[in-house]
Amino acid sequence: MSSILPFLIPIVALFIPIVAIVAGAATRKYRSPPEAQREFRDYVHRLERRVVELEESVRSLTSDLGKIEADQRFLSRLLEDRTKAPP
Repeated sequence: MSSILPFLIPIVALFIPIVAIVAGAATRKYRSPPEAQREFRDYVHRLERRVVELEESVRSLTSDLGKIEADQRFLSRLLEDRTKAPP
């Protein structure tokens, strides 16, 4: 075993850069090109704008619903007072 170790160390040392080169080539193959990344960022940006618009719409609808509820309570009170009032 001790006679193989001096030969094994340089072989392993040479395999490290080879593995790095092969791994780099393999990951480059699966990386998306800059155009695809740009398109993805644009898509995400458009989605973010749409979410913001939806949030604003929901806030507006919530506000309108609150006003409608207040109006309904007011009208209910008016009708209730009208029926309770003596003729």
